[in-house]
Amino acid sequence: MKKEQNKQIEYNENGIEIIRMGISDFDRLKDFIIEQYNTLECKDFFIIEDIDTELPIILKNGIVISIVKNNQILGLQAIDLNKKNSSNLKEILNSTGDSNLECYELGWTLIHNEYREKGFATKLLKQICSYLNFVSEFILIATVHPLNNAAFKLYSNFGFRAMFQTKYYGYDRIFMVKEIHKEK
Repeated sequence: MKKEQNKQIEYNENGIEIIRMGISDFDRLKDFIIEQYNTLECKDFFIIEDIDTELPIILKNGIVISIVKNNQILGLQAIDLNKKNSSNLKEILNSTGDSNLECYELGWTLIHNEYREKGFATKLLKQICSYLNFVSEFILIATVHPLNNAAFKLYSNFGFRAMFQTKYYGYDRIFMVKEIHKEK
């Protein structure tokens, strides 16, 4: 069995690091997610009851990266690679006439209140894209609560375009899409 290890990633400035998290970080991540959940204004889509089952799956099958300072998690970005090209996402995208590129839906993007608007979420998004370097072209999808202006601004500034608003798993969502084409 391969020993799991956290991997330091490309960013270290003023004691702030970006680290890829593993299953051994479950308790720290869960505590951070619950703490941040309690400060969210738009909680309808964030299913905290499923964290004990969903988080280990994402840690095993996907990528969770965190902004960390003095061993304290300041923010995280998650993506479940097993959910690429999910039938729900493909059906929704095909209805818009978008391309048939592989699709990846961004999962949790959480930044501690004190560290918002400092560029950390953008750094996490860039790092997630770099992890997907095994795919030369793909679509990143973010589903955003209609009242979450900060998320809408973040994704828009990162090059996502708002496609439409619809119900997704029973909740209103704005679908934002970004196509990634890497030079060969």
